[in-house]
Amino acid sequence: MSAWVNDTRGRVTVLTLALGTVLLLGLVVGFLADLPQGDVPPAYAACHIAWPTCAGSPPDNTRTSTLWVDHRTGDQYLIPVEPQTGENWAIAVYYSPNLPPCTDIIVSVSAAVDWVDGTGWTVSCTGCNALNGPVYSIGICNDDSCSDYNAWTYVLKLDLSATYLTGNLAQVVYTTSSVDNGVTIDNEGGNCAEDIDVSPTSQTWSQTDTTFPCNLNCDYDTTEVILYE
Repeated sequence: MSAWVNDTRGRVTVLTLALGTVLLLGLVVGFLADLPQGDVPPAYAACHIAWPTCAGSPPDNTRTSTLWVDHRTGDQYLIPVEPQTGENWAIAVYYSPNLPPCTDIIVSVSAAVDWVDGTGWTVSCTGCNALNGPVYSIGICNDDSCSDYNAWTYVLKLDLSATYLTGNLAQVVYTTSSVDNGVTIDNEGGNCAEDIDVSPTSQTWSQTDTTFPCNLNCDYDTTEVILYE
């Protein structure tokens, strides 16, 4: 009889604890549901601290964003491709304050890249402002070629303000808005000859750069390979 009583008391205790837990959860859920919307913490964008000022005389408040772009096709994409003209890039520059709510300020520019036989890569910018920024200029460097008439790799370089309005430079997103057809380059034995017409596998290629050195050169960390078939 004593053992049965002890077992019953244990069951009652467990049941009482379970009911208490359910009631407590119910009170918490009800309390949260009754909170005004303003009491729920908002979801902030990523804040970004200010970049150190680059050394110079006077000190320089600009940074550099770069994108290395290659064009390839074939087995394991080892065959270089020269674009017949080039591609257009939509470029979004994000600035973010260092304190909440850290709402992004987005500056949009575009770059038109062309390859010209005998001249090399050219780029023109829509939206750049050489005097006031925040995107002062876009330049281009040749990175891989076999002659003045055949090339397949370039580097875009953007000269940017490290700050804009209340924001600090956070990221630069590069997205193609159009990609032209190309021609493969047969460079075996130093031929450096145009060979077979090919088309891009997509019109949309995108990369994000978050590394912004002080020097305005064509050293790069962010890369994109445009593929053809």
